[in-house]
Amino acid sequence: MKIIQALKTKKQQVLRFLFGSFSATAIMFTFQACYGMPPAQNVYIRGTVVDAGTGEPVEGLMVGLPEYGLTDTTDANGTFDYPESQYIIKGQIVDLQVTNIDSTENGLYEQLNVSATVEELTSPLHLEVMRLNEEK
Repeated sequence: MKIIQALKTKKQQVLRFLFGSFSATAIMFTFQACYGMPPAQNVYIRGTVVDAGTGEPVEGLMVGLPEYGLTDTTDANGTFDYPESQYIIKGQIVDLQVTNIDSTENGLYEQLNVSATVEELTSPLHLEVMRLNEEK
C-alpha cells in the first residue's frame, strides 16, 4: 500500500513540474507576443580617428565591426564609414576595433577596442589612438 501511495505522490510531483514548466513557457510566449522583440534601428556608422597626442587625423588604420564582418580603412582625413546601414537592436553594445595595418607608413599605433551603444553610433564617432614608441 505504501508503494502505491509513493508512486501516486511521485506521479503528482512529475505532473506538477510538467504543467508548471508549460505554464511558464506559455507566459513567456504571451509576453513576447504582446510586447514583441526589442526595438531595432538601422544605423549608419561613421567617424574620425585622430592621434591622441597631436589631434591630427590618422590615415591607414582599419576600423572593424567584427560582429557584422565590416571593415573600412581611414582616409587622409582620418574618416571611416559603413554606407550600408546596420540593423542593430536598441541598447545593444557594438564592439569596434581600430588596428594599425600600414606598418610604419603613418607611424605605429596601439590597437583600440571600443564598445558603443546604438545611440552612440547614430552620431559621428571620434576615436583617439595612441602612438607607439618607435624603435630607431
